[in-house]
Amino acid sequence: MFKRLVAVSLVAMVSIANSQSALTTKPQKPIKTGADIMALAERWGNALKAGWQGGAINTAPVLSQYAPDGTVARKGQGFATGSVLLATLDGNPLETDAERQGYFSKFLQSKPEPTFLPHIQTRLLSKDVAVLSGPWDFALNNGTAINHVQARVTIVWKRYPKIIVNGQRYKYQWLIAEMQSSLLPTTK
Repeated sequence: MFKRLVAVSLVAMVSIANSQSALTTKPQKPIKTGADIMALAERWGNALKAGWQGGAINTAPVLSQYAPDGTVARKGQGFATGSVLLATLDGNPLETDAERQGYFSKFLQSKPEPTFLPHIQTRLLSKDVAVLSGPWDFALNNGTAINHVQARVTIVWKRYPKIIVNGQRYKYQWLIAEMQSSLLPTTK
């Protein structure tokens, strides 16, 4: 079951406009167990649901889970900034805050509810990088029926030592650096 969180708005211009966020004023602790990684996944699922509950679509809670544009994981040439989303229902890489906002504006209209299925794997690659991968199910509501989409997912979280959002400084925040989800292939 997903837990309710406090989140911050990271919209196209990375503004703080909501009281629910992945960002906290206190440094977030290193992850030590698979349960800690699953808690990050549940935080993402809660943010997704918060984006459509209450009647109006609000992308801010789910966007706050992703490293915003300009976030540098490591200084140097050739390193990407922000996060990349390879979404289940979009064929294009979503590399900017604006692209992710556009995707979630449409996706949240289907009132998605994710469920992580058995065989989810968690890995701690370093004290600041955690990975979750495996199968999941999305219940999507088209207004007349609930359809289930079976997919597989990989989420990479990075604990960023410093991040500035809308002039506010944060230390040691766990945010999604990369996320890939694709429909399960059909077997014959």
